[in-house]
Amino acid sequence: MPILILANQKGGVGKSTIATLYANHLSSNRRDLNVLVVDVDFQKSIKRLRDEDIQMYRPREEEIGYEVESFNLDTEEKAKKLIHYTKELCDKRPNTVVIFDFPGRIPEKILGRIIYAADYIICPIQYEEIVMSSTSILISLMRNIQGDKIKNTMLFIPNRIARNEGTIKERKERILTNDILSKFGTVLPTINKHVDLGRLCTLKSTKVQIEATKKCFEELDRIIFFENNH
Repeated sequence: MPILILANQKGGVGKSTIATLYANHLSSNRRDLNVLVVDVDFQKSIKRLRDEDIQMYRPREEEIGYEVESFNLDTEEKAKKLIHYTKELCDKRPNTVVIFDFPGRIPEKILGRIIYAADYIICPIQYEEIVMSSTSILISLMRNIQGDKIKNTMLFIPNRIARNEGTIKERKERILTNDILSKFGTVLPTINKHVDLGRLCTLKSTKVQIEATKKCFEELDRIIFFENNH
C-alpha cells in the first residue's frame, strides 16, 4: 500500500488541509484500507485538531476513521527511524495507506530521505511566483533522487484557486504553468477556494468539502489505487 507525502517548500499552500480531507475521503469511501496520517509539521496542526475533535465529539471507536500520529523530524537519524517504522507498519498491515504532512522549509537532506521511501509526492500549488519558486526546488530535489521516475510519482494539486479570478493573460499563464508542470508529473483537477475548506474536522468532511474536492480526490484514487495496478 502506498506512502504519500504532502510537501512543498513553501508553507501556507494547504498541505495539512488536503492531508486531512483526503484521509477523511479514504476512511469514508475505502473501508478496506487502514489510513494513518503522520503529522511531521512543526505546528502539529492535524494532531492537535484530532485531539480537539476527540475531546469535543466523544466519538465511538468505529467513528474514528483513521489514526493520527505526530513525530518531530529534525534530524536525519529521526528520518531513518520514521521510515523504518512506516515500512514495518505497512508490512504488518498490508492494506495501510500512510499520509505524511510535511512542513515547509524542511532541510533537504531530511526531506530527501523520506522522499526516497515514498510512492507519491503530492504537491499543492498556487499560481504565485514565490510558490512556484518553492515548487521548483522540490522538483529539483525529486529529480536528483528519482531521476526520470519523477513523472510517475509527482502529483500537483492547484489549491485554493478562486473561480474565474485573474485576467485573460493570467489564465493563459496558468495553462502554460500546468503544461510545464506536466513534464515532471501529473497536474490534478483544481480545488477551488472556499471558506468551508478551512473548517476542518478529522472525523468526517462536510458535504461542501466533499463536493469541492470530489474531482481531485477521485483522480488521485485512480492514479494511486488503479492506474498503476494494470
